Amino acid sequence: PDFLTTNVKTVLEDKGAGWYEDIAGAGRTTNIKVGADEWMDVIVGILKLKIRMAEDIFQVLVNNEKVRFTNGGISQVVNAMQAQLTQSVVDGLLASFEVFPPDAADVSAENKQDRILPDVEFSGTLAGGIHKVTVEGTVSV
Repeated sequence: PDFLTTNVKTVLEDKGAGWYEDIAGAGRTTNIKVGADEWMDVIVGILKLKIRMAEDIFQVLVNNEKVRFTNGGISQVVNAMQAQLTQSVVDGLLASFEVFPPDAADVSAENKQDRILPDVEFSGTLAGGIHKVTVEGTVSV
């Protein structure tokens, strides 16, 4: 762990840099942000979600002889997405999410001919994180 003075930590925080330190016997990284001024755990979590979701959707396509271009087939893809989005909630990346698949009847004949399922979308709300806590209280007799 780094043993940094309060002044050095303030300079690092001002520059958006992080460090590794011992806090009450536990080694922890602190204040890790990336160039886009986003927390590192958010970036890693989103990349993990993207990769795992792609893997799960691919498994739907390869583990079924045919995924029909019906609402039932679309549901197979949505279920794979929801599994990873749910895992992202469990992992602490997301607080909530919604998935918005198209209805099979609304997909163009051209996309159906090309066997492309377009416009399967989701939205999620980041769970965020707490790095500091301020507590105020009063004790009286």
